[in-house]
Amino acid sequence: MRVNGSIQPRTTFAAPMEFGLRTGETVILRPEEGTGPGKLLALVESAIANNVGRRGAITGNIQILAAIDASDQLTAVTAVPPFFADAEPISVPVGATYYGQVDSTVDPVTKLPVQPSALVIGQLLTDARIPIAINASGFNRHTAFLAQSGAGKSYALGVLLEELLAKTTARLVVLDPNGDFARIGELHEAALLTVADSADPRRYRSALRRSLQRRSRGVVLNLNPLEPVLWDGIVSEALALLWERRDQQRATIIVIDEAHNFVPSDNVESNVARSLIKIAAEGRKYGLWLILASQRPQKLHGNAISQCDNLVLMRITSQTDVDHIAGSFGAVDRTMMQLATGFRSGSALIVGRIVKSPTLLKFRKRRLPEAGGDIALDWARA
Repeated sequence: MRVNGSIQPRTTFAAPMEFGLRTGETVILRPEEGTGPGKLLALVESAIANNVGRRGAITGNIQILAAIDASDQLTAVTAVPPFFADAEPISVPVGATYYGQVDSTVDPVTKLPVQPSALVIGQLLTDARIPIAINASGFNRHTAFLAQSGAGKSYALGVLLEELLAKTTARLVVLDPNGDFARIGELHEAALLTVADSADPRRYRSALRRSLQRRSRGVVLNLNPLEPVLWDGIVSEALALLWERRDQQRATIIVIDEAHNFVPSDNVESNVARSLIKIAAEGRKYGLWLILASQRPQKLHGNAISQCDNLVLMRITSQTDVDHIAGSFGAVDRTMMQLATGFRSGSALIVGRIVKSPTLLKFRKRRLPEAGGDIALDWARA
């Protein structure tokens, strides 16, 4: 294959059809002797078959992820010259090093290097033997978690909550309209997490006050038992309390499932919507970070989604929705975004600060007892 090379790691390529390169695939490139650097790890961001000539060719964009030495150790690459190479599937040792580990980062306060936790949330979509770990420190920016109904969004959020509880000290405030996380308190790591689950609004206010105590890990507000007319008041009070105490600068991740119901694109007049837009715009510097989960991307307010640096994209078959999301995350190749239309349940594309490069994965099974999923199929038997 011909890799055109660039002063940047992202460049174009052309390869014979028999190479069989696919969009989203991670490969190892072996440059021909004398034509380029040593072995390279690369992500195929787009691969398009062109029936030109007798044999045809595959062209597209490729991102050079790292250089690979003789011991399969990885080092950074900032530029590549044009070269010819053979391509082979990623090996498990190289894949586990790249996708299964997270890099150290510089603490913005102390200016010293720190090693963030590796949140192991699944396996590489193209090779289930390779674990996927995301960088916990990347959640110091807002995250959009988008998928259509039935794509496994709430299940995947449960996996993420397990990892955040077990491997960080961040406070979690979870707004749960459907009761999907009502049993999170059964986890060992959730001993200091309050779960509000009642038809009495006073129980939620009491849980909110407990969640603001110094040792608390936060609160899950299971709104499902409440009449929907009461939701806005409870959620508004939760967000107001967090904002009032923002100068404490305690790391707080606010997870909002079905976020389009709280900050819709066509109405920002409610107290909840105004609070969320304020946190989206200004909360980062106070340690208030959002994870906005929605199955209706176009119904989510633009000012909220535009503030998200991270994206977790699961199955979305609507081309209009995919185009809308691609417009908000312009740094990602649109061809990779298009893969979301064919995802199976539990598969996802992740981009942003929580990963080293755009990453395709399948979420692992979760330990958290599931609530709010499909009911059993006993009714369908004769």
